[in-house]
Amino acid sequence: MGVSKRIFLIALALCLVPLGAMAATLNGDSSVFSKELALRALNWNNAQTADDFRAIFEAEGFEVIAQNNFDKAADDPAHTCAWTAARGTLDTGDGQRDALVIAIRGTTAGEWYSNVDIAPSQQDGGVFAENFLFAAQDVFVNLQPILQQLDANVAVVVTGHSRGGACANLLGMLLNEEIGMERVYVYTSAAPATVKYTWSVNYSNIFNLINAGDIVPRVPLAAWGYTRLGEDIALTASDEETADADRIADTLAAIAPDVASYYGTRHSLTEAGLSEDGATAYEVMLSAAASLTGLGADNAEPRSDISWDALSAESDFAPLFDLFKKAAEDDWTAGKEIMRRHMPATYMQLLSAYEGEN
Repeated sequence: MGVSKRIFLIALALCLVPLGAMAATLNGDSSVFSKELALRALNWNNAQTADDFRAIFEAEGFEVIAQNNFDKAADDPAHTCAWTAARGTLDTGDGQRDALVIAIRGTTAGEWYSNVDIAPSQQDGGVFAENFLFAAQDVFVNLQPILQQLDANVAVVVTGHSRGGACANLLGMLLNEEIGMERVYVYTSAAPATVKYTWSVNYSNIFNLINAGDIVPRVPLAAWGYTRLGEDIALTASDEETADADRIADTLAAIAPDVASYYGTRHSLTEAGLSEDGATAYEVMLSAAASLTGLGADNAEPRSDISWDALSAESDFAPLFDLFKKAAEDDWTAGKEIMRRHMPATYMQLLSAYEGEN
């Protein structure tokens, strides 16, 4: 097992430390942020396998009624997400309300390839981050038999972390249109961007927990015009952590100023400037995904010639590779710190200290 993969698995194990049950408040108005519900959602997100999700929900008295895509092959880069649907009740302060919770798993294995393939059309004109939209549509279609059997008074809570958060963000949009915003409660954490700034619909029932020191919510890049649906709940990060995330995002934006150049512009690996024999930013990110997972994928095979050893200090990619190299130094000390800032456990700590609206 490679060093990068071991680090990923260690970080994952740390974030799966079981948390005690917490009382949740389901506001009568889905557009009012509930810290209690956000904490509960983060607890649901502390899972990776189908059994993990089942155990968390059943420990809280929920009945798991559907699970999908957990049997996805490790090297499958398809634009889908694994998810669990569970039925139970949530405290409203005045009593209990029937609820359907849809918890969407974060990135695992070959899904890192899907994460970096943000726009399979490879065009700038699209409104959505297509990879996450496709995943949300897949969940939405498979939820239809369940939705059609729900009573009108059942609340629908959608949550996810990281990749699952991006999927949840867009699934919230689809559910708002299907059953109405007043019944839908969406709480994401560490979600990548999902939609262009040109999107004008305000979904006040979607809340995104964002750590400013976490690089994952910075992509797809704001420089490419991307943001998230709903309201971002900013969690406190140090100036140093925020500057680190800024630096990574700015470095990628300097190489690829828009989606078309991310996929189509080839930069030389041996000198400054462009070259037909060079690599695109997308290909470099595929190679980074391969380094992280140790996997190949039939539909997203990374190039074997993209490596630190093959790269010249004059290449346009040198600043980006310097950041990758820094992350790997000293037994991945910096890399583990970057991963820590993204973990659900870190978001739980930051949210616990959050003193904003409630």
